Amino acid sequence: MPLTPINVPLRIEGQDATGPAVRGLNNVARAGERAQAAIGGVGVTANQMSRAMDNARRAAFRYTYYALIALRAGQMLLAAGMQRFFIEPTREAEEAIVRFAALSDEARGRIEEITEAAIEFAMRTPYAIADAAKAMENLYRTGRSVKEAMEEAYDAANLAVISGRELATEATFLGEIMNVFARTGITATQVVDELAYAMTQSKYTIPELQAALENAMSVAIGFNQTFEQTIALITAFGRAGVPARQAGNMLRRIFARMGMPKVNEFFMTLTEAWNEMNAAAIEAGKTLPAQLYTAEGKFGDLSRAVIASA
Repeated sequence: MPLTPINVPLRIEGQDATGPAVRGLNNVARAGERAQAAIGGVGVTANQMSRAMDNARRAAFRYTYYALIALRAGQMLLAAGMQRFFIEPTREAEEAIVRFAALSDEARGRIEEITEAAIEFAMRTPYAIADAAKAMENLYRTGRSVKEAMEEAYDAANLAVISGRELATEATFLGEIMNVFARTGITATQVVDELAYAMTQSKYTIPELQAALENAMSVAIGFNQTFEQTIALITAFGRAGVPARQAGNMLRRIFARMGMPKVNEFFMTLTEAWNEMNAAAIEAGKTLPAQLYTAEGKFGDLSRAVIASA
């Protein structure tokens, strides 16, 4: 049953209390309204936060989904790249070894040794297995045996480091030198050492030394000259400022003229005088730089004579 307000003025200690009470109730009502508005605002904010969280969750799911797809694609690309990284060099190495083995029955019968040698070469040098097989093949093509090609590939690698050229190129160059001068007893390691020394003394590069040697070494070996003597002659021309290819041509002409009958007779006479001078020098406690002819009647160390007279 609703209460009926009574408009009876109250007097407390002789004062009218109606006005303050009404104002107090109004203040309470307004405070309630403000509280209700605040609660409503909190509700609105909570709804906004809820919607924002939902949007964030959906965005996170969407981006995570895309990230997973990208990750999967990246994994597939990486796997393909790794596959090419390992499979393609293996294929190249296999082709290089098979190509070497196909050159002869000797090489074909030693394909397992060639494979093991190429793998070991790749482990001990900065070159790949295919590079090793190609270097061995080039050495073999110049006339070296399979065993010599496998061993001398390391010397070709050292020469490639000195010259800055490709391993296969230096293997061919080294094989050509060994094919000409091998019967003199020189080793591939000694050849590389002599080339490195000549490069520092003559200021010729390895390609320039190669150009000079290609013009002169086949004739030099015919006149009983070793590789050391031949490269020393080329070095002497280099010190004199003669271009490398021209030095090879000049050396070739010198050897060719020495083979002429009249020139040969002249040198035979000259060497007799040379030997007499050498004998006199020995008695005096000195020696001449070289002999033009050996006791067997072959040309001696011409390089020392030429360098001494330069």
